[in-house]
Amino acid sequence: MVVALDPTLDPWRRAARLIVLGHELNRFFTRGESVCLASRARIAVVARDEPALRTEIDELRSGIGWEHGAAVWSVPLPATHREASALLDGLGRPPREE
Repeated sequence: MVVALDPTLDPWRRAARLIVLGHELNRFFTRGESVCLASRARIAVVARDEPALRTEIDELRSGIGWEHGAAVWSVPLPATHREASALLDGLGRPPREE
């Protein structure tokens, strides 16, 4: 799962929101999931794909995600280590300008 803030936010506001979101995600995910900072605007959560996960993502999207102006979405973890590493590296890169 990915939680992303607008990368154009003032850096201090973005940092403050990331701190709050990280704290809240650690309180939300309590069953051994990994919560990590993926970039200066994104937090990643590695969680088991269980039926309750979709509901939890919807709760996060409409709750703390909405409160902090963050986008929340799920991304399946690839099957191989190399692909998973590439995915995590990609999450850490700034979004492309279109």
